[in-house]
Amino acid sequence: MMKTRVFPLILLTCAAFCFSSCATLFTPTKQEITFTGEDGVGIYDKSKKLGMIDKEGTATIKLKKALSSKTLFAKKDGYDRTPIQIESVFNPISLLNLLFLPGWIVDLATGKVCKWDDEIIEVEMKKKDN
Repeated sequence: MMKTRVFPLILLTCAAFCFSSCATLFTPTKQEITFTGEDGVGIYDKSKKLGMIDKEGTATIKLKKALSSKTLFAKKDGYDRTPIQIESVFNPISLLNLLFLPGWIVDLATGKVCKWDDEIIEVEMKKKDN
């Protein structure tokens, strides 16, 4: 009776290790990025507002990791809309997968094979020409 309960548990544990990957296990899905700039500057992803720079001059936003770079926008009344390019770079934690192909596939599928390059980004706005 004991063997019938232990075998599925061992099988499940082995499957969890075989189909997991290092970056997926050791790094979060989202990465914090801090934006610095003038009070009241909004940070947007297309039309979705992600956050606003406060009186201290910072806004920290958690962005989901991706395989490719991303363009966000800074907006404030009286200023031109400013694009902010966030670069995606290789996450060295993924190297722990070594030659284990399923681990690489999981990291690629979850986007965790990459991370955001800059964790602090300075936002410089230009006043609109009247």
